[in-house]
Amino acid sequence: MALCPHSERAHTDFTIVYAIVSGMCFAGFSAVILEAIGRGAAATKYNLYASRSSVPICYMTLLEAWARPQWGINGFLYLEAGMTVVSHIFGAAVVLSARRVSRWQQSAYVRSRRIRFDVGSGRSTGHGATSAAPRCS
Repeated sequence: MALCPHSERAHTDFTIVYAIVSGMCFAGFSAVILEAIGRGAAATKYNLYASRSSVPICYMTLLEAWARPQWGINGFLYLEAGMTVVSHIFGAAVVLSARRVSRWQQSAYVRSRRIRFDVGSGRSTGHGATSAAPRCS
């Protein structure tokens, strides 16, 4: 918006696009939260997550209220775009670190399951296993 003309038409067009994109974002947020909370105490859990989602809205409102008198309309819009880029970088870092942890947990689970018992030969195989199981006579 900062690069476009500051006219009524541009404001109207960008407001409509913003409303559509915001609606899709809130629908996606609701879908993820409703899937994650399960069935028990769903209303309470949903409201807890929804209240947490209001925190970024609150601090961006305060930051933008500070930025507009300092830098004007264009500076305010550049700040909004910059914070979007920063939040995407932060989100990508969280996802990548979660994948790394998930892979580590998965490999730890596989390592813990390496000891298997071969029913046909009566021997235990895998990490920490002996070559032959004791036989009962």
